[in-house]
Amino acid sequence: MAKVAKVVLRHKSKYVDREYSYLATPETKLGAQVLVPFGKGNRPYEAVVTEMIEQEDAEDLKKIVRVVSDFTISPKKLELAKWIRDRYMSSFSEAINLFFSKAQEIQKLHETYLVTELSSEELEQKIASENKNSRNKLMLLQLLLEGEVNLSALQRELGKSLLQSARALEKENALIIEERRVHRVPMQTYQLEQKNITLNHNQQLVAKQIGKNIAAAKQTLLYGITGSGKTEVYIELIKKCLENKKQAIVLVPEISLTPQTIARFKNIFGDRIGIFHSKISDGERKDQNDLILSGKIDLVIGARSALFAPFENLGLIIIDECHDDAYKSEQSPKYDAIEVAEQLCKMYGAGLVIGSATPTIEQYYQAVYGDYDLQTLSQREGGILPTMEIVDTFEEMKMGNLQLLSKKAIQAIQKEVDEEKQVIIFLNKRGFATTLTCDFCNHTAMCPSCDISLTYHQVGNKLLCHYCGHQEEYHKKCKNCAVGHYQHIGYGTQRIEQEISSLVQNANIVRLDKDTTQGKDSHEKLLQRFKNQESNILIGTQMISKGLDFEKVSLVVVLNADQGLRFPDYRSKEKTLSQILQVSGRAGRGSLGGKVIVQTNDSGNKIFEYAIKQDYSGFFWEEIKERKAFLYPPFSTLLRIQCAAEQSELAAETAVRIKDAVEYYLTKRERNITAIGPAPNLIQRIENKYRWQMFYKIENDEDVVLTKKIIQYILTEKRAVVVPQGVFVSVDINPKNMI
Repeated sequence: MAKVAKVVLRHKSKYVDREYSYLATPETKLGAQVLVPFGKGNRPYEAVVTEMIEQEDAEDLKKIVRVVSDFTISPKKLELAKWIRDRYMSSFSEAINLFFSKAQEIQKLHETYLVTELSSEELEQKIASENKNSRNKLMLLQLLLEGEVNLSALQRELGKSLLQSARALEKENALIIEERRVHRVPMQTYQLEQKNITLNHNQQLVAKQIGKNIAAAKQTLLYGITGSGKTEVYIELIKKCLENKKQAIVLVPEISLTPQTIARFKNIFGDRIGIFHSKISDGERKDQNDLILSGKIDLVIGARSALFAPFENLGLIIIDECHDDAYKSEQSPKYDAIEVAEQLCKMYGAGLVIGSATPTIEQYYQAVYGDYDLQTLSQREGGILPTMEIVDTFEEMKMGNLQLLSKKAIQAIQKEVDEEKQVIIFLNKRGFATTLTCDFCNHTAMCPSCDISLTYHQVGNKLLCHYCGHQEEYHKKCKNCAVGHYQHIGYGTQRIEQEISSLVQNANIVRLDKDTTQGKDSHEKLLQRFKNQESNILIGTQMISKGLDFEKVSLVVVLNADQGLRFPDYRSKEKTLSQILQVSGRAGRGSLGGKVIVQTNDSGNKIFEYAIKQDYSGFFWEEIKERKAFLYPPFSTLLRIQCAAEQSELAAETAVRIKDAVEYYLTKRERNITAIGPAPNLIQRIENKYRWQMFYKIENDEDVVLTKKIIQYILTEKRAVVVPQGVFVSVDINPKNMI
């Protein structure tokens, strides 16, 4: 009997997406990264061991070359990778890669330290006897009088090597050179004042019940209005989890929330916290993993990738702002972090808590009728719910106000600034203007690679595509006719900043959007500036709409609030209400009280009635009727197939072929599931690829499984017949982005 390893290649091609058998080396372990010879030419490929078996007649198998890393994934994580593959129709390799990263390939970091066994008197004698020209040796001896010396750091600071002098002193028995493992820790510049947390009566009751749910591995939706103290409940639950020697994960949707969340939790849990998000370096990620594996970190905070931290004693997952679309991956595997968390908790017997002031319709439905226990925080803690006023900008325009901000908004902003309070202005766009249109030939500046207009950015004087990243220098004269000039249509955060600067006296503005937060730690620095009241106005896009807590903010202005209602998306009303309630919740969180001004061209829309009343529940009961009538989630699973190609006709033809093939196999199984489409995407061309899509609304789980199997069969076994070369096909389960 030979020891055989089944492996999955870490390769993108679906043609090799299966397990291959190799003779194992003595070092081969389940979940290990290995190098294997593959194909006729025995080209070396990285792979992951997914199963270890004993097998007869294995002498003809190729042999694993070597183990390439000491990092392995556990049997449970391999099981989760298989579940992700099956649920989201990804390749096994793509699912496994979620648990690995480039960080694992980075070398451990060591630094050189100098220590001494000499007493202070003996050191001083050594200094006195040393040659006065030996300046480096004298400096090291002087520093040793104060304690151990980090030689690596000292050399970086001085820009020169001191190792030769240190070795000379070591030979003279004056010091000892030590190599120590050091860990790269993500920098935290954002600070919060440490406060004693005492739960109020309602929070205590909720925390107690959720604690029972966690003990029973039951899922909880914590529905709490903005400022009701959900974070304080989370902290209490985590304390209990860590006291029970279990590990916990806290997810936040936006990197902009991470600094404040980390600071809040850091005050309580200190260095037990690990940090996972897109802005940390691979070296920092590597060391965070190592600290987890060594048991020094038992609480991780971060974006959705934090789910794949190497915890094996998981007791609790908390997902804050659970309504946010950022929890759905747009890259394959197109996983939903909340669904993955549910599966993780089932596997580890852990508790799951998802929390929001505006849960999705599906999440609230699950709490009312499904598998989640609903717990509610209905009172704001330490603050007052803000009042809300709807301003009709269409009426303002008819009265001659052509400015971006209404007169009421400008007056209110000036009043708060004069009273040394703070203001948040929210616009779900960035840049200076939405589009540029020629005043002579009506030409609009478009991206050469996408069917989307370019946005003018005043900083850098450039035109930028927010989809593919294409940029070009801005020239006011139209490049199409060379006669007319471009006029700004629409507006973005930069233009709002410019208008406020000219209309509001003593305005000190911080703008927070993707343009101002490109650098490492830039989020933290900008938010800290606003927190320290070095600025009195914060302008931002959706990254400021939730989670942030500033006591001095007494006014929030929401611009172009009805924009989302115009999207052809069955969730447009839900998203619009959620965004308004979330950003309005940034006001009145201290003792000052607060006000929200919502600017819209569609003031008669019923969604604004629910917003003024803060009536999420009322909206839910109306919306759920519509969802049921049209069979949208939660009453169906939405499955999208998208075809992309450099020729629109090729993408369309492929979509029709796939649709016909799916219907053929469904009919053979006597299933009647009709596709909606295919039709071109709302934005048809992105990065020179034309996109066509179709949807299936599927009512029961059995039909979902069958349809997925049929699609998978068509896209693998029948791919050469159905899908031409040059066409990229993707499948998404319950997509969040419909355009």
